[in-house]
Amino acid sequence: MVYWISIATMIGVFLGPFLAIKYKERRDRKAQHLKEIQDKVLTPIVEMLNRYYIPAVNGRLVNIDDKVKQRQDRLISKEEFEKVSKKLEFELRIDEPYQGALSRFIPDDKFYSCTREQHFPEFMKRYEEFKQRFDEYNKNCLDAARKIREEIKNQVNLPSFKGTSGGTTPYICENPLAIFVLKKRVEKNNKNFLQIVPDKDVAILKIEGESKGRDNVAQGNLEQIKECKEKIENLARKKDYAEDLIRQAEVLIPNAEALRDAVEELLRQKKLPGRCKYL
Repeated sequence: MVYWISIATMIGVFLGPFLAIKYKERRDRKAQHLKEIQDKVLTPIVEMLNRYYIPAVNGRLVNIDDKVKQRQDRLISKEEFEKVSKKLEFELRIDEPYQGALSRFIPDDKFYSCTREQHFPEFMKRYEEFKQRFDEYNKNCLDAARKIREEIKNQVNLPSFKGTSGGTTPYICENPLAIFVLKKRVEKNNKNFLQIVPDKDVAILKIEGESKGRDNVAQGNLEQIKECKEKIENLARKKDYAEDLIRQAEVLIPNAEALRDAVEELLRQKKLPGRCKYL
């Protein structure tokens, strides 16, 4: 009996420190992995909520912008203008979340899947469901902008064109004007406005206010541009499209704010639940 007690004691003497080391190594790995998830997945998510999603659903539209697939880079004759303008392809698009300055907040793919599947599946499911609903809201904003663009085409008697500044050929850029109208309808406290700038032989219409550095949005004689400005401003005062979009955004607001509170709580968490291949 004493023999076996001695053997057990010896095993404990040697095994105890070994198990303690292994326990510490595993604890350190879990702490390191939690920090990786917090730094590379959860922090980017809270940054996107604060910088992108929450401002958008609180009345600041995500940047809807116009994209020209093909652009004429020289002045052309009236005949060439009519020929080229029919071939120009214009499209409205909505910026994706992780573009430009926000590209640094892309969650790390390596840790995103284990965060979703192993460690914080409930939160990640809520986040992905919110993103789907937000994407639907964005799509509806884009559809509304396209409908407004068609209204502009029907009401303003100027040819569609997007070219380099200069020349006297009349034109209108419906895309940025459609965006201007939609933002005036939907955004809270939108301060953009239209301004006519007389030039030597033509008058130019510009969007001024918070949006700086925009291209000219229309050109023609003074009477044409005055009429264009009046019609665009009348469209901006209409309420169609806006009410449905505002209602959708109001549903998303508490969801976005609850997600932000949840992810901030996870960022304060000290223990990592679940297991994965990185542990």
